[in-house]
Amino acid sequence: MKYILRAKTHSLKNSIDLPGSKSISNRVLIIQALANQSFEIKSISNADDTRVLQKALEHNDIITDVGPAGTAMRFLTALYASQPGEKVLTGSDRMKNRPIHILVDALRSLGANITYLEKEGFPPLHIHGRRLMGGEITMNGNVSSQFITALMLIGPTLPEPLIINIEGDPLSRPYIIMTQTLMQRCGAQVEFNNNQIIVKPGRYRSGNFVIERDWSAAAFWMSFAALANRTNLLLKDLQPESIQGDIAAIELFSKLGIKSTFEEGGLRLSKQKISLEKDSWNFRNHPDLVQPAIFASAGLQKAFTLHGLDNLRLKET
Repeated sequence: MKYILRAKTHSLKNSIDLPGSKSISNRVLIIQALANQSFEIKSISNADDTRVLQKALEHNDIITDVGPAGTAMRFLTALYASQPGEKVLTGSDRMKNRPIHILVDALRSLGANITYLEKEGFPPLHIHGRRLMGGEITMNGNVSSQFITALMLIGPTLPEPLIINIEGDPLSRPYIIMTQTLMQRCGAQVEFNNNQIIVKPGRYRSGNFVIERDWSAAAFWMSFAALANRTNLLLKDLQPESIQGDIAAIELFSKLGIKSTFEEGGLRLSKQKISLEKDSWNFRNHPDLVQPAIFASAGLQKAFTLHGLDNLRLKET
């Protein structure tokens, strides 16, 4: 279903069915694959990234082309490296120019057999999967959190503990905590303290899983609502107890004139008085909120300073 907000629209009133969280869906799909037992995943995301990952996991092809899906490339690299079998992992021309050597180097230190088929440090990859060992890895905090997540997810399958030391404050910390929480819900033993992650050997526990609604998608509806003269919008099934860092959109868009109220059916958006004073926000932990915040602040002609944008270079958009 497509929604169009035209410039002449003065009132925004509707109930919106949000998609399932892409970030949670992708992580749960990898957990399901490593559990070696299928279980039902309800409300899974319909995002392209998730569809690509789901298709790759359902088909045991030697060659997997993920197109432009960066999450699928990173998560499958770790998965394929840790499972017996031979795989070629490739993607679009743009994907072939996105570096992956940090993840590959980390996996090699655990015993992975991965070679580059074209340019050194970039996809496509030739992966001879095998059982990896545990060990201690040090990674810089300014790398994509998806590299760290990819390693964490395979951790329970290793015969020895996996220790990941992060130097400096990690980018998108809430996504690492999301990974930890999902792994723990599925039976894994994971600790994350003082920038050190410890994943102990074990097994994932299978069980049906309901995916939360996507807070990143909700932020765009908050942006639309901020630009309307009158708003009475229900974002269905959003809950205050969320493991998604982008629930911070509630606080962010309160600065842009949106009042958010939880009720039985979800989150109700309405208008509130907006301050004319200049505001600011640090997006270091919430990079997916940058675009909707820019749209809203520009449309409202409100001065807004955006901090913590250095990790946007790691995003597909």
